[in-house]
Amino acid sequence: MKKTIVFLFFILLSVFVVNAQGDDSNANPKNWRYNLKPGLNYSGSSFRDWFDGGNQLVSMKFNSEGFVNYQNERVIWKNSFLLDHGFTKKRHQKAQINVDKLDFTSSLSLIGKREDFMYTLLFSLKSQFTEGYNYLSSTQWLLQSSFFAPGYIKVDLGIDYIGVENLNIHLSPLSEKTTIVREAFYDKKVVNEFWGGYEPSFYPEEEPQSEYELTEEELLPFETQLETTYEGYGLAWRENSKFEVGPNFRVLYENPELYKFFGVKSRLDAFVSYTELSKPDIDWETWLTINFNDYVAFNINFQLKYDYDVKFQENYIDENGMQAVRNVSKLQFRNFLGFGVSYTFNK
Repeated sequence: MKKTIVFLFFILLSVFVVNAQGDDSNANPKNWRYNLKPGLNYSGSSFRDWFDGGNQLVSMKFNSEGFVNYQNERVIWKNSFLLDHGFTKKRHQKAQINVDKLDFTSSLSLIGKREDFMYTLLFSLKSQFTEGYNYLSSTQWLLQSSFFAPGYIKVDLGIDYIGVENLNIHLSPLSEKTTIVREAFYDKKVVNEFWGGYEPSFYPEEEPQSEYELTEEELLPFETQLETTYEGYGLAWRENSKFEVGPNFRVLYENPELYKFFGVKSRLDAFVSYTELSKPDIDWETWLTINFNDYVAFNINFQLKYDYDVKFQENYIDENGMQAVRNVSKLQFRNFLGFGVSYTFNK
């Protein structure tokens, strides 16, 4: 089934390319536009002989976003990316990741007879750069995610409505979503469970744990436990990929100059598998920017998402009155506020 779907997408892509070739003779550098905007956000606090108490804190976020677009009379090809990585560092504690994002989108559109509509082939990829943890304390970190653990890839064919300025509405009845988890993540997860989150790197160098190499026999009980208790990203333990087919819906509004110095960008993604229509994936993220000049801005970013396949461990009292642990899905929320510096390269 999945091979058939991939084959059909390649056929459709070929049709788009053939239609685009009719206008190659008119291609010139003016058809291309690019934009690159790297930035750095910072916040922090420091204390010295402060009687009321406090803890020194540094929080930094590096981000880079941009696009490379091509357009002629019949075809629009858009490529955009967002790289986001930030951490928080308290005094005498290891740095903790607070945001980690790798996001790439490419769309190839053929303008229809009505200019308000386009036929679009859409590709998107989402993951992260480094390992993500549930920080139970300053020294106890439970491994949750890693690079391409998970990774999400979506390919679909749909229709875009562009009749409203700065607004793009994409609807696809046929979308293929692939969820990927690398084998290396599972290996790391077993080691993390062995140490209970207190990994060797948290111990002083003179302690023997920092040089201790685990054997397969020592890890086997934790491997066996995870085989029965692990629920992550809709995959069974040691499973590396999952394929789903269903409708995909995306709304993007982007206006960097909504009101003089105020800009806004908001994106809503929704997907549901035809085999599990009651379990949608929803991801809504918004960026608000107050620009003081071309280099300094105050940034607000919040994200709200729900994924049935992402599970949280929760304590509860079972029917026998005993304390137990279960895996549940939750509505997730994240926000960021801070001052930052950035510079835009564009053409």
